[in-house]
Amino acid sequence: MIRSEIKELNANQKHRVLARVEKRGFTCGNCGSNDFEVGGALYLGFLFLDEEHGVYMVALTCEKPDCDTPRTGIKLHESEFLRGE
Repeated sequence: MIRSEIKELNANQKHRVLARVEKRGFTCGNCGSNDFEVGGALYLGFLFLDEEHGVYMVALTCEKPDCDTPRTGIKLHESEFLRGE
């Protein structure tokens, strides 16, 4: 079950997130892998009033099987992965 404040992403949105991960050279802080599974997106204005409008934290899980701390996230503006959806 996904919490109501977390937006579930469709396949196209997840693909856009992965494209941004690659463009930014984002890697797992633990093992250095750049292979991630994309999870849900949390609107940061929900928690942090000083955050720019339209910014989300998108959940990423490292796909490397022996990664000790596979969960991380990337901050993206809604225009980078939602595109009006």
